[in-house]
Amino acid sequence: MRKVIWFTLAVCIGLTDANAQKLSDLRLSVFGGGSFLAANRTFTVDGDLFNTKYEAGPRLGFRAAGSLTERVSLEGSYSFGRNNLRVTNVRAIPVMRLFETKTQQFSGNAIYYPSGLAEKWKPFVTAGIGITRFSPTQEAAAFAGLRFLDDPASIQPSNKFGINFGGGTEYQLSNSFGLRADFRDHIMGVPRFSLPEAPTGPGNVFYPVNGQVNNLEFSAGVVFYIP
Repeated sequence: MRKVIWFTLAVCIGLTDANAQKLSDLRLSVFGGGSFLAANRTFTVDGDLFNTKYEAGPRLGFRAAGSLTERVSLEGSYSFGRNNLRVTNVRAIPVMRLFETKTQQFSGNAIYYPSGLAEKWKPFVTAGIGITRFSPTQEAAAFAGLRFLDDPASIQPSNKFGINFGGGTEYQLSNSFGLRADFRDHIMGVPRFSLPEAPTGPGNVFYPVNGQVNNLEFSAGVVFYIP
């Protein structure tokens, strides 16, 4: 929570300082939605076939934005949620283990409004960069300490930088309030929870997954227009 407060202050101070020079039409929004992490992987360890998959989960967050021009805005956002990791040992009778995983996501985006901000309906497209932190809960880490794949493993939070793009629409109800709906695709590397991709020595624990993942986010929320 302390990190969330500091991030909020940083965004607000940054936008306020920039507003004195260029930014206008300050807007704050809160949102909720769903997070769908496409990161299925199938691999073999010590002759056993494994499949790992992240479950869909909820996501909540807030955004702060300001306009550079009538059609271009800058926005910072923070969200938190959950995408639990499911590990399945693919046998005649599959064995599944679930590791609860919390997520925190920070991003900075540019937004383009084709029809401009003066309209009530404000469709937009957006793109930017960000970082996502995948954090196993204490219970999940303790469970992995007994068995993660075939062996006990010490799993740690994993930070992944990436890009995102998407779009949506905003509808201004009054001078103070509006509604907004978003779709985002966050593209980043697959999290490995600080475990090596390949064995670093005889008997060492590893997690043989790699490549990029797509984190699809659908959300809706309320916009507050700051005079």
